[in-house]
Amino acid sequence: MQTPQKSHRQVEHPVLKMGAEGDSVLLLQQRLVMVGFDSGEIDGKFGTKTEIAVRAFQSAMDLPTDGVVTEHFWSVLLSLPPAGDHTPLLYRNPLNPYQPHRVPDYVPEQQVLQGKGDDQ
Repeated sequence: MQTPQKSHRQVEHPVLKMGAEGDSVLLLQQRLVMVGFDSGEIDGKFGTKTEIAVRAFQSAMDLPTDGVVTEHFWSVLLSLPPAGDHTPLLYRNPLNPYQPHRVPDYVPEQQVLQGKGDDQ
């Protein structure tokens, strides 16, 4: 009896967390940067900066914020188009919580970090 073969389009991505290394981590880091989350050096090593980027992405996408990259995390990450300007996605759009809201250019970074945003 033959085992069914998977289509080349159907790719399973491994669960990743702090300490993981390899091509899957490299892909994770590349995609995080492409959608606007700085994961530090793209080196295939799941370190502190990658975990911070993963948690920020989870928070922005309303996913469990545990720093673990699951199959659901992969499906959300890979479904997003690249951010053209690589602006970090710091908070969700209040009108559509599933669509990330970008920080306006005129908001100084320090105000964003202090939670003051553009509602002053």
